[in-house]
Amino acid sequence: MFIFKFVEPSSVDKWRSVDDRVMGGVSSSEMVWSNEHASFTGVVSPENNGGFCSIRAALDASLSPQTDHLFIESRGDQKRYSLSLRTNKAFDGINYQASFNSTEKFIRIEIPLVEFQAQFRGRVVVDAPELRGQDIVQIGIVISDAQYGEFQLDVKSIGSMP
Repeated sequence: MFIFKFVEPSSVDKWRSVDDRVMGGVSSSEMVWSNEHASFTGVVSPENNGGFCSIRAALDASLSPQTDHLFIESRGDQKRYSLSLRTNKAFDGINYQASFNSTEKFIRIEIPLVEFQAQFRGRVVVDAPELRGQDIVQIGIVISDAQYGEFQLDVKSIGSMP
């Protein structure tokens, strides 16, 4: 099932950047539409203790309780990105992340929910609730881990699987 399918310009309208500027950094990013895919682009900077860019959007509908995998169809600059999931609509709080490597050609990457690790501001949360598909209300993409400089990840779709 597709959660986000980037087939027209308005498909990126609900995506919002949350970069290290929220804590004084100077990194910046955006999600733009380009020829039947979205592009998460920007610059990650270490200045002012920065070092991450992220983009996120709220889901329009709940996922099935049978959801046990998510997928992303993407291509990129061969940097490492993470899918980030939230179980509430708060700006800050626990999120669940799983990393993947981007490739030069579009590929579909499937990630089991059990591989998503609970985090709070980049630190592992050991006693977080188990992630369940039906509890996911926001999905995002993050680039961090000292991957400074320009980046670009093109995304055709994000979806769920039973």
